[in-house]
Parts: sequence; structure tokens; C-alpha cells
Amino acid sequence: MTMAISRLSTSLSIFQKKESIDLGSVKIVEVDQTGGYTDMPRKPFTQLDEGFASLGADLDYYETLYKLGREVFEPYLSALHDIAYDDDAKALVEDTEGYRVSLLRFSGAKRTITDAARLLQAPKRPSPRRRRGFMMKFKTRASDFSNSFTVDFDFRRIGRLPNRINALIGYNGTGKTRLLNRAGFAGG
Repeated sequence: MTMAISRLSTSLSIFQKKESIDLGSVKIVEVDQTGGYTDMPRKPFTQLDEGFASLGADLDYYETLYKLGREVFEPYLSALHDIAYDDDAKALVEDTEGYRVSLLRFSGAKRTITDAARLLQAPKRPSPRRRRGFMMKFKTRASDFSNSFTVDFDFRRIGRLPNRINALIGYNGTGKTRLLNRAGFAGG
């Protein structure tokens, strides 16, 4: 098994039996690094040197690896000193600035670590994640004396964004809490 990193992106591929499998993005940091780019090998490598740690960009990265089988992902993640897989690698970097500033920079990194660790320890692949999300629409009133209106919430997964966020904004006393209470009763 050989790993190669593209000089133009932070994506890794695994070469197995002359087949290249794109795994997605990964962040790699050196233990004593406080900023800037990580100096990476210019040629394909089989293992990162001690003093480096890595983290896949999202759960899809780990799911792709998991599908390749334990005999592939275990040596691969060990060679990259992956912090979701290797507790020793995580312990080595979790108190460093590089860990906080670089590895945890992207949205959902802490959740990726937790979910990936759970996935990689599972004896068999868990049931697929629900990918579509949901929409919610309900008709309500701000008060008994006002006109009714419809509220739409959209929590569908769109593209590679991990979650959808909806915001309810208004002045104090305009009924935001009442609206959320009614939405809870309508959805429950």
C-alpha cells in the first residue's frame, strides 16, 4: 500500500493493486507547528514521520476507508497518525496550538473525531446515516387575534454541508419563543 498527497490540494489517495481510490481531504500537522503550512514529503510515502498527526476532513473520509476493510484502514490510519483512530497520536498533539488552530479549524471537527472513532471501533459497518434531513412546515398564529401564517424550516442536507441552520430573529416580545413552542407541539 502506498500513499500519495497531491501538491495542489490536501486530498489523499490510496493505491492498492494498481487502483487509485480518492479518500478526500485530510489535515496534517507537525507537533511543534504553530502556524503556516506543514512541510510534507514531495514523493509518495508509506508512513509519516513521528511528530506528525492527521485528521480526515469529514466522516465521509472515514466511511470510505472503512468500506475498504480493516486490513486496509488500520495500517493506513496508523501510518498517518490519525487522531480519530490513534489515541496516542491524539494525546501527542491535543494540547498544541497546531491541534487547536489547524486540526479543529473546520466546522464539525470535534464531531468528526468522535463519530470516526466510533465507526472505526465497530465490528461491522453501522447502518447508513440518514442523509436527506427533513423539512417542516406548519401554520400558526402569533396570537389569538392575529392572522395565521405558514412557517417553513428546511433541514435537508444540501451538497457537502454537514448541517442546515435556521435562524429565528425578532425583537423582544414578538413571539419567537411562542412560535418555537408551537412548532414543537406541531412536530411532536
